[in-house]
Amino acid sequence: MLGIAQSANHNVYQRNDDAKPKAVAVDETVLQSYTGVYASDSFPLDISVTLKDGQLMAQATGQGAFPLSAKSETEFTFSAADISMVFNADKQTMTFTQIGRSFEMEKKE
Repeated sequence: MLGIAQSANHNVYQRNDDAKPKAVAVDETVLQSYTGVYASDSFPLDISVTLKDGQLMAQATGQGAFPLSAKSETEFTFSAADISMVFNADKQTMTFTQIGRSFEMEKKE
């Protein structure tokens, strides 16, 4: 919509970096508790979550790894693919959401 507004009235608006989500610092011990392989009968791929140099990474079976950005201590995103992962360390689960579809996944390892 903003691109349309810029074109329609020929004004150029300054960028507003406040609209960008801010990265949240999460303790490495918490990040480590999320690592492992997650699976679900309703989702065709396993998702491996690893910790590399303090960065939580995810990789679906047969695909490349991608970095996760913390939105909170439990929610992480990869905006390029519209992916959200919400971890529950107590239950050993992760809710994987992509393009509006959610899957409850259990930690296997």
